[in-house]
Amino acid sequence: MNAIWLLALLASVLMLSLVWLHHWRYQRRPPCSDESLRRETNLSLFRLRQQELERAYALGDMTAEEKAVRLRELELALLQDVQDPPRPLRQRVGKGLPFLMTCIILVGTPVLYGKYGEPVAWQDATIQDPQAIAMQREINQLIEVLRREPENVMAWYSLGQASMAIGRYDHAISSFDQLMGIVGSHPELLGHRATAMYYLGDQVMTPEIRKVTDEALSLDSSDPTTRLFLATHEYLAGNLGDAIDHWQVLLDSPRGGIDLEAIRNAQSRAKAKLAQQS
Repeated sequence: MNAIWLLALLASVLMLSLVWLHHWRYQRRPPCSDESLRRETNLSLFRLRQQELERAYALGDMTAEEKAVRLRELELALLQDVQDPPRPLRQRVGKGLPFLMTCIILVGTPVLYGKYGEPVAWQDATIQDPQAIAMQREINQLIEVLRREPENVMAWYSLGQASMAIGRYDHAISSFDQLMGIVGSHPELLGHRATAMYYLGDQVMTPEIRKVTDEALSLDSSDPTTRLFLATHEYLAGNLGDAIDHWQVLLDSPRGGIDLEAIRNAQSRAKAKLAQQS
C-alpha cells in the first residue's frame, strides 16, 4: 500500500469516527421540548419586566394603579404562553443519516483517489518544467505562424528544433520533412532528422537512420550536425575509435557555431578511456 492510499484510509477512518461519535453523543443527550424551554424563557422575561416596573414605580415614573395594570397584563401574557400546547424542540435522529455519511465517505474516497490521487499523475500535474512550458508556448506561436505562412522556412526549422528540445521527436521529424519539401535535401536537416529518428527509436541505430546519415555525408562529409550525432552514438555504444574519428573530422574542418574546445575535451576523454582498455 503506497503512501497516498494510507493517507486516504486514515482520513476515511477519522471522518467516520467523527460522524459516529457525534451521533452517539447526540443520542445520549436527554430530550427536551418547546414547553420547558419556552416556559423558562417566558419566566425570565416576566421577572425582567417585573423588575423594570418596580424600578419605574420607585422612580415615580408611574402610579401604583398603572403598575398594577401593567403587572396584570404581564401575568395574563405569561399564563397564555404557558397554556399553549407543547411542541418537541428536538427529535432523536435515527441511524439513517450516519449510515448515509458512511456510504458517501467509503465510496467517495476511492473515487477521488482514482481521479486525483494517482502518484505519477499527481507528480506530472504538479511538477512542471518552466523551460518546457516556455518552449511549448513558442511551439504554439510557430504553429500559428505556419498556418498563415505555410512555406516559412525559418518557422519550420525553429519548430523542428523546439520539438526536439521537449522530446517530441515525431513532430520534429515531420517539421524537418516539411522544410526539406520546400528547400530540398540539406545535410544539416538530414542530420537533425537522423537524430530525431534515433531518439524516437530509443537510441537504436537502424538501417533507416544509417541511410539518412549516409545521404547527409554524401552531400557534405564534414557536416557538423551529422558528425556530432554519429560521434555521440559511437561513444555511447562503446566504439571509442569511431567517435574519435568523427570528432577529428570536425576539428580538421572547423566551422562557425561549433564549440571546438568541448570537442577536444570529449575526444581527450575518449582517448584516455580507450588507452585504459588496451
